[in-house]
Amino acid sequence: ALPMGFRLTGDLSYEQKKRPIPEESVVNFREKVDETTARVELRRAVSETVTGAVSLLHSKRDGSDWLDSVTPDGNLIAPIYLADRDRNTARLTVNWMPSDPLSLNFRVDESRDSYTSRNILGYNLGPREGKASNYSIDAAYTFTERVSGSAWYSHNENRLEQATCSENNTAPNTCFTNAPLFAADLRNIADSYGLGLRGKLTSKIDVGADLTEAKVRDEFNLTKLRDSTPANTATALDNITTKVTSVRLYGKYALDSKSGVRVDYIYDRYQTDDWTWANWIYSDGTTVLQNPDQKVNFLGVSYYYRFQ
Repeated sequence: ALPMGFRLTGDLSYEQKKRPIPEESVVNFREKVDETTARVELRRAVSETVTGAVSLLHSKRDGSDWLDSVTPDGNLIAPIYLADRDRNTARLTVNWMPSDPLSLNFRVDESRDSYTSRNILGYNLGPREGKASNYSIDAAYTFTERVSGSAWYSHNENRLEQATCSENNTAPNTCFTNAPLFAADLRNIADSYGLGLRGKLTSKIDVGADLTEAKVRDEFNLTKLRDSTPANTATALDNITTKVTSVRLYGKYALDSKSGVRVDYIYDRYQTDDWTWANWIYSDGTTVLQNPDQKVNFLGVSYYYRFQ
């Protein structure tokens, strides 16, 4: 045991994913991806009501040998889910119970990713660096023996720096000669919150309600690395904003100690100005449209039985 009430823990995990080899691939492919993660955590009870912990994680991902694509240009970029990557994460968690009915939890995560590029053209094409931040707080409160509530809020930022070749489909393999090269600083920023309420009306009736909402903004931020012949202009791409709202209500009636009936109602609303779905036309003339304001209502009745 460590002095001053500190507790030190650690673990090591290993994961391997194996995918079937496609007959043909337009980008690099590898059959196996291996990832090893080491974690160290230092925890301490600061007082009778406050407990905190600091964790450090390091993971390394690589895999089997790369399999060439059917075109030379396809070998320039390693897909992000297959690329070699080192990830470092620092995490802080704090649990606070200022009173018997109230509990608060705080969490902060900061991650940094570093990708190994194929670097065939000297421009470090493909994913380069990634950053992720997460800040969250949640609270639970017991109003009475029969009624309890909860609330939470989180702010997330994910960032990926990558570079790519904008090749003309009618002139393959021009990435090696005169096709333009672009870098993108992709950002995904989300703010989410949720509210929940649980109640036990009688010994046989339980009810509950949940409200969640998320607002997401996607940014692209293009930069030209190498011009084409003739010159090509990097057109700024508009941000995409999305809002998702969900309301869930339920009620349960116990027929006996093992079985009962449950009624659920769910309302979901999805709003977006995603321009990638506006007037999109595939090479065969097919068009795909997305309703920018979608609403879904669901009502379900179920019977449950617990085996004891």
